[in-house]
Amino acid sequence: MKRFIILIGVVLFLVACTYEGSGETNKNKKESSGQGASASTVKVEPAKLSEREQSLVNQIGGDYQTFYTIDGKVEEGDILVTSIVVIKEGEKGEEVLSSVAGTMDQKKFKKDLHSFQVQVEEEATYLTIGSPNGYARGSTTIPDNITSFLFEQKEEEVKIKKGEPIYIGYLIGSSQSSMSIQANDDLTTLPKSVKEAEYAAVFKVELKEEKDL
Repeated sequence: MKRFIILIGVVLFLVACTYEGSGETNKNKKESSGQGASASTVKVEPAKLSEREQSLVNQIGGDYQTFYTIDGKVEEGDILVTSIVVIKEGEKGEEVLSSVAGTMDQKKFKKDLHSFQVQVEEEATYLTIGSPNGYARGSTTIPDNITSFLFEQKEEEVKIKKGEPIYIGYLIGSSQSSMSIQANDDLTTLPKSVKEAEYAAVFKVELKEEKDL
């Protein structure tokens, strides 16, 4: 548990540093005149950590994580939801942790650093969603027969469309000694190998209407 708390502290430090820097470089930036007045425009891309930030992450080690930036604007009535969905034995995924952004306190994002993490410990598996405003955390269990893991995170930039979730990373677990994840260029769908996995933790980002929350 102590190691897990230290891990959260490092993530919050990285988020704070990147958020502070991005606010300066994007100051007074105007929205493109070609965008509609009522359309949310949000872009997600992998974060490029500095050498020092990457060193801090490497020192923790042993977990599965992805860092990404969010840039754009969420219009009135829309929200941005980040969540971790757990799939077991190929059944329909269960959302076990979520975080909401784009509410009244924050409608604009300027390459804000966000993160997902899965930390596997003996007593439980800890989940964390990080953002410049803090973090949401929870825990879940992994079946005892799951002994092998494979992690994949997407490396391309993608624009989010309302009502169309994107999956930016996933951890799959198996009772077998070998496994693979099918290639999938469409971030709005999950590979069959993930949907049918014995165990999978999926990192999801979605733009939706606030009334649907």
